Amino acid sequence: MRAKRYLVLLMVICCLAWLQAPLASAETPKNELVIATPSEIEALDPAQHMSAGSKKGENIVYNNLIGYKAEGAEIVPDLAESWTVSPDGMLVTFKLRKGVKFHDGTPFNADAVKFCWDRMLKADLAPAGKYKAYANLDSIKVVDDYTVTFAPTVPTPSMMDWFAGNPKFYINSPTYLKAHMTADDPLAIKWMVNHECGTGPFELAEWEPDSKYTFKKFDGYWGGSEALKPAPKVDKITYKIVKDASATRMMLEKGDIDVAEKLPSDIIEKLSKTPGIKIKLARDWRIVFVIMNCKKAPFDNVKVRQAISYAVKYDELIKLVENNRVQRIAGTMMEGFLGYDPKLFRYEFDLQKAKTLMKEAGYPNGFKATLLYSQDRYMGFELMSVMLQSYLKQIGIDLTLQKMAWPTQMDTMKSGDFEMALQTWTADYPEPVDQNRYFFSSKAFGPGWNWSYWQNARSDELNDLIMTTVDTQKRIEYVHEIQKLGVDNAVYLYLYQAATPIAMRDNVQDIWFHPGATWVASPVYKK
Repeated sequence: MRAKRYLVLLMVICCLAWLQAPLASAETPKNELVIATPSEIEALDPAQHMSAGSKKGENIVYNNLIGYKAEGAEIVPDLAESWTVSPDGMLVTFKLRKGVKFHDGTPFNADAVKFCWDRMLKADLAPAGKYKAYANLDSIKVVDDYTVTFAPTVPTPSMMDWFAGNPKFYINSPTYLKAHMTADDPLAIKWMVNHECGTGPFELAEWEPDSKYTFKKFDGYWGGSEALKPAPKVDKITYKIVKDASATRMMLEKGDIDVAEKLPSDIIEKLSKTPGIKIKLARDWRIVFVIMNCKKAPFDNVKVRQAISYAVKYDELIKLVENNRVQRIAGTMMEGFLGYDPKLFRYEFDLQKAKTLMKEAGYPNGFKATLLYSQDRYMGFELMSVMLQSYLKQIGIDLTLQKMAWPTQMDTMKSGDFEMALQTWTADYPEPVDQNRYFFSSKAFGPGWNWSYWQNARSDELNDLIMTTVDTQKRIEYVHEIQKLGVDNAVYLYLYQAATPIAMRDNVQDIWFHPGATWVASPVYKK
């Protein structure tokens, strides 16, 4: 009996020692960068995607004609060596780079640029939406093998930013696309969800939805620009899909991964004090907000939306969710963008005013509603949703939280069958068109990503004007007016501009994050 007791005691001591021992240190291959992210790559086709998740894959397998310099907004050459713009701004001539090969070995040339532009417009999916207001199938013309011209159909002040910041202009091999066009899939849309044939530094090696995506170095890469996408210094980049933030943290601490994306603030704080881990703060062109479906009662009542806007403790939310790393917004425009108005009215917490507005709206006892959110989209939404539920309870709103996968939430919002939803939006470029049109134009409802369903004739008119007005001062005035309409009508619950802390092992070097996409650029290496 005594021997048994000693044996049990010995087992307990061994277990305690094991639990207290540090985690065994693993290490990823030196020539491979392994990144944990909760976000799926929905598609690798520039003609059909509209998500930040897809950008992370597209940005390393494709090149654009021009692009933004790493971690900035300066326009630099990519597949176009140079360009000229006519004095009236109605014609751009691109001189293309020679000696560039697609991943299938075929040459990049002017015909490829034209072919992919036409395919995007013919597909008529979300990426093509706004471009039909500016351009058509005749807009891009082939001059010779290495020269193309682009002519918008109307004056287009944001034209060069279009080309620099939009993944929709990434170029696939026409030979590859044609080989996979069928009677049932005439533009190879289905095929290109999980295939690619770009000119970028990496090419797709493995596609395992809900698990991992691996990209291998393209040995035939043309070399890239030192300011944009230079030749790779690692052989592989692997994205592992990890939905649980605690699991991601453990993987990073053990060395099973090199980089962790989209971790909540509390875990970032702990990792910042962990030996062997470093944090990089990536400044985003991204805002965090709550959509209120303005076509559904009671959210069709402006006083209800205003009441909700006064019921939130913004400073408390930002402190607890983001550890004060972010910047409050008043409307949807970010500081540094053309038309940003520092004087725009900003809602602040005022519980009595919120209750008064609820009473004036005819809901003195509140109502029930559902808030959609996806942790895949943004890790902070888990805590934020609970805080919003608590805030709105104070004005009688019984908020049910409905967590779902991001693709499911996106489809639900496109259908219009929802009441409230947490959302983020990342601008492709620092220009006012997207920051207004996708929020306040009825022409962008549903598939176009305006899921507020708020309709205002003056706002629609102003959005059309900022797309085509060349006069900078007038554009600023139009943006100011749109933003004021959006705030006065409390179309959204405006929260903050994000800044993404990225956790990584301290041997990761030269990792770049662009504010419009948060992508990993090719110069990264591990020492």
